[in-house]
Amino acid sequence: MNKQDFIDRLRMALNGRVSPGLVMDNVNYYEDYITLPLILSVVNGLWYSLYIYIFRFLIRGRLNLPYYFIKIMLPEIIFTAVTTLLVYRLFLSASRRLEDIGKRRDTTIV
Repeated sequence: MNKQDFIDRLRMALNGRVSPGLVMDNVNYYEDYITLPLILSVVNGLWYSLYIYIFRFLIRGRLNLPYYFIKIMLPEIIFTAVTTLLVYRLFLSASRRLEDIGKRRDTTIV
């Protein structure tokens, strides 16, 4: 099952049970689903920053975690989250354009 098959099945399953606007909202939510990549990006940034804190600072006796969190970890995590949003939107836009080109190519061959 590819993405288009899934979206078509989702439309058919929701058709008649809910309003058409709600069906489109659900389909658009699936296509624009950014929550999981954003959460994974933030968790990865937090994990990496803690790793760096433990092995570069804590081992040398620097125990000021609140300072390290506020001055280094938090800005780095925010930057990573914003970058993830921008890059995800860029890839989503490119994916949609490639799908449109593929659809046009398929219709012109027949």
